[in-house]
Amino acid sequence: MENNIYAEIVATIAGFLSTMAFIPQAYKIFITNETDDLDFFTFLLLAIIYLLWVVWGILLNSYSIIIFSIIQLFLILYITMKIYKNFNGNVSYNFREYMPKFK
Repeated sequence: MENNIYAEIVATIAGFLSTMAFIPQAYKIFITNETDDLDFFTFLLLAIIYLLWVVWGILLNSYSIIIFSIIQLFLILYITMKIYKNFNGNVSYNFREYMPKFK
Protein backbone atom coordinates (compact mmCIF):
# COMPACT_ATOMS: atom_id res chain seq x y z
CA MET A 1 0.00 0.00 0.00
CA GLU A 2 2.79 2.42 0.89
CA ASN A 3 4.60 1.78 -2.43
CA ASN A 4 1.38 2.62 -4.25
CA ILE A 5 1.30 6.07 -2.64
CA TYR A 6 4.91 6.74 -3.67
CA ALA A 7 4.13 5.60 -7.20
CA GLU A 8 1.19 8.03 -7.40
CA ILE A 9 3.36 10.88 -6.08
CA VAL A 10 6.03 10.18 -8.70
CA ALA A 11 3.38 9.85 -11.43
CA THR A 12 1.82 13.17 -10.37
CA ILE A 13 5.15 15.01 -10.43
CA ALA A 14 6.12 13.47 -13.78
CA GLY A 15 2.69 14.24 -15.26
CA PHE A 16 2.77 17.83 -14.07
CA LEU A 17 6.28 18.47 -15.41
CA SER A 18 5.64 16.81 -18.78
CA THR A 19 2.40 18.76 -19.16
CA MET A 20 4.26 21.99 -18.43
CA ALA A 21 6.65 21.12 -21.28
CA PHE A 22 3.87 21.42 -23.90
CA ILE A 23 2.18 24.57 -22.59
CA PRO A 24 4.75 27.09 -23.93
CA GLN A 25 4.57 25.58 -27.43
CA ALA A 26 0.76 25.56 -27.45
CA TYR A 27 0.66 29.13 -26.13
CA LYS A 28 3.12 30.34 -28.78
CA ILE A 29 1.04 28.73 -31.52
CA PHE A 30 -2.13 30.26 -30.07
CA ILE A 31 -0.58 33.75 -30.08
CA THR A 32 1.41 33.67 -33.35
CA ASN A 33 -0.45 30.99 -35.33
CA GLU A 34 2.94 29.88 -36.72
CA THR A 35 3.68 26.19 -37.06
CA ASP A 36 6.19 26.19 -39.91
CA ASP A 37 9.02 24.63 -37.88
CA LEU A 38 6.89 21.82 -36.42
CA ASP A 39 6.47 18.38 -37.95
CA PHE A 40 2.93 17.07 -38.35
CA PHE A 41 3.90 13.40 -38.14
CA THR A 42 5.81 13.88 -34.88
CA PHE A 43 2.81 15.41 -33.15
CA LEU A 44 0.48 12.82 -34.67
CA LEU A 45 2.71 10.11 -33.18
CA LEU A 46 2.71 11.93 -29.82
CA ALA A 47 -1.09 12.00 -29.89
CA ILE A 48 -1.18 8.23 -30.37
CA ILE A 49 1.38 7.76 -27.57
CA TYR A 50 -0.59 9.84 -25.07
CA LEU A 51 -3.82 8.10 -26.04
CA LEU A 52 -2.08 4.86 -25.11
CA TRP A 53 -0.98 6.46 -21.80
CA VAL A 54 -4.64 7.23 -21.07
CA VAL A 55 -5.53 3.60 -21.70
CA TRP A 56 -2.61 2.48 -19.51
CA GLY A 57 -3.76 4.78 -16.71
CA ILE A 58 -7.27 3.34 -16.94
CA LEU A 59 -5.91 -0.21 -16.76
CA LEU A 60 -3.85 0.69 -13.69
CA ASN A 61 -6.67 2.78 -12.21
CA SER A 62 -4.15 5.61 -11.74
CA TYR A 63 -5.91 8.96 -11.69
CA SER A 64 -2.70 10.96 -12.03
CA ILE A 65 -1.70 9.14 -15.22
CA ILE A 66 -5.22 9.46 -16.64
CA ILE A 67 -5.67 13.16 -15.85
CA PHE A 68 -2.26 14.38 -17.01
CA SER A 69 -2.31 12.18 -20.12
CA ILE A 70 -5.70 13.58 -21.13
CA ILE A 71 -4.45 17.15 -20.63
CA GLN A 72 -1.34 16.42 -22.68
CA LEU A 73 -3.40 14.68 -25.35
CA PHE A 74 -5.59 17.77 -25.75
CA LEU A 75 -2.53 20.05 -25.96
CA ILE A 76 -0.92 17.81 -28.58
CA LEU A 77 -4.14 17.50 -30.57
CA TYR A 78 -4.47 21.30 -30.56
CA ILE A 79 -0.92 21.67 -31.89
CA THR A 80 -1.47 18.89 -34.47
CA MET A 81 -4.70 20.50 -35.64
CA LYS A 82 -3.00 23.89 -36.07
CA ILE A 83 -0.10 22.32 -38.01
CA TYR A 84 -2.57 20.57 -40.32
CA LYS A 85 -4.62 23.74 -40.78
CA ASN A 86 -1.54 25.80 -41.65
CA PHE A 87 -0.54 23.26 -44.31
CA ASN A 88 -3.95 23.75 -45.93
CA GLY A 89 -4.38 20.00 -45.92
CA ASN A 90 -1.19 19.36 -47.92
CA VAL A 91 0.63 17.10 -45.46
CA SER A 92 2.67 15.38 -48.20
CA TYR A 93 4.54 18.66 -48.79
CA ASN A 94 6.25 18.35 -45.40
CA PHE A 95 7.13 14.71 -46.07
CA ARG A 96 9.35 15.59 -49.06
CA GLU A 97 12.06 17.09 -46.88
CA TYR A 98 12.76 13.63 -45.40
CA MET A 99 13.18 11.92 -48.74
CA PRO A 100 16.77 11.36 -49.97
CA LYS A 101 17.90 13.63 -52.77
CA PHE A 102 19.52 11.95 -55.76
CA LYS A 103 21.60 13.79 -58.32
